[in-house]
Amino acid sequence: MTTLVVSLVMLACHGETTQRPRTAGEVAPDAETVIASEDDAGPSAREPAQRPPYKPPSSLGEPIEIRKTKRTRMVYADLDEGAAIRGRIPSRESFEVFEKREGPGCSRAWAKVAAAAWICLEHTEPSDVEPAPLPTLEDGALVPFLYARHQHHDVASTPPIPAYASVSDARAHADPVELLPAYGSYAFTRYRPNNGDPLLITSDRRVVRAAELTLFDPSKFGGRELGEAPIPAGHTLAWAIRWQTWIHAEPNPESDTLARVNYHDTLSVVGDGVVGEDGERWFEVPASNDHARGWISDHDIGRFVPAPPPEPVRGGQITVDVDLDEQVLSVWLEDTPVFVTLISSGKRNDETPPGIYRIENKRAYGKMQSNAHARDPYYVDAVPWAMYFQGSYALHASFWHDMFGHRMSHGCVNLSPRDAKRVFELTSPTLPHGWLFVHEHADDPGAVVRVRKRDTPTPDRREQLGGQGGNSIAAWSEDQVP
Repeated sequence: MTTLVVSLVMLACHGETTQRPRTAGEVAPDAETVIASEDDAGPSAREPAQRPPYKPPSSLGEPIEIRKTKRTRMVYADLDEGAAIRGRIPSRESFEVFEKREGPGCSRAWAKVAAAAWICLEHTEPSDVEPAPLPTLEDGALVPFLYARHQHHDVASTPPIPAYASVSDARAHADPVELLPAYGSYAFTRYRPNNGDPLLITSDRRVVRAAELTLFDPSKFGGRELGEAPIPAGHTLAWAIRWQTWIHAEPNPESDTLARVNYHDTLSVVGDGVVGEDGERWFEVPASNDHARGWISDHDIGRFVPAPPPEPVRGGQITVDVDLDEQVLSVWLEDTPVFVTLISSGKRNDETPPGIYRIENKRAYGKMQSNAHARDPYYVDAVPWAMYFQGSYALHASFWHDMFGHRMSHGCVNLSPRDAKRVFELTSPTLPHGWLFVHEHADDPGAVVRVRKRDTPTPDRREQLGGQGGNSIAAWSEDQVP
């Protein structure tokens, strides 16, 4: 599909503290942990140990100019179009300039636009518009586009969806300029009622008749900021992951029910649990204003079971920990968890591989699709807030389901839109405003990602990160389908 010409084709998914989570690159806090300690006797008098920084300090200074692209421009790690690609700035987007130099292969000056990031200023012009973060969200919106798919997307015989060159062609039932596979999910910028024959408009002005399409209603689920809502001492944070989740009087499904916990509501449990008569592990739920002390089945909840990041941990380091057993993700600033939420990892036969990784590249949005001979073909347009950590495996927003806490994906780590945006903001490499994607570099290494599973090795799969990175122009061509 040509709906989003700036996106890339990727084969996807095979005591209370007032501190806030820092974004990537900020220094670590000196404050107490956001998980309260039972024997916390007040702020420690010890000075925090000095750690070497995870990311070199910035030497960019203030921008000297704001410019805007007239067409899509590539960003390189050096003043050379043969250098490693650092990112991309779409057409008509503003960007910051920190330095200018003359150099080969560019009839105009080269501009430094981030750490180890250069763009030829051909096809750009001065701008007085401040660069904006991508993707752009309308006020109150959870996702950057309207997303829809055919009502019978799961029926193999469903014919392709016609895409027309204009509104008038769609109204006249003229010949389409493109046929979109019915199994795909597509992104649109506008919805037009059109007198009972609604139309959806793509970013490249293609027009699709919407009568047989269903618009997605993205999940409103969101995780927990531990700086704002610390976990009480001695308690374990959990979420209800079943539609019928009950607190029982005893660790037995046949015992009296005390209260119902709504789907995706949070609760606290204590202790290590006991094995009930049904063979399941049950956890104690403390008494509250709504119910007496009770028990809840491990089968019905996803728990945050903290596991400190792998050593060594450097100053300001962000680690994303993915617990496949509990389907829970946590973001750590050095040794402190700052954000926790539910995820959906790879389902059976498409498991997310355990290991220690780095975020290799981040994309504001991009398309994801299966290979040509996949047993379960899929195509998803403009998936927002994608963070690739190993080949085609990524952390990303999922607007098509609300099953967080359950394995659902083709191998990627699905997050709700709200959570994907938050994790994207907290992690490196940092996507500068106005950029569509960015690759990590020694000057801006990707955040650590650990994917772990009980009784399974967690090999360190991080490659050495050199000054020029590991990517090349050929590796990220527009028509690549890994």
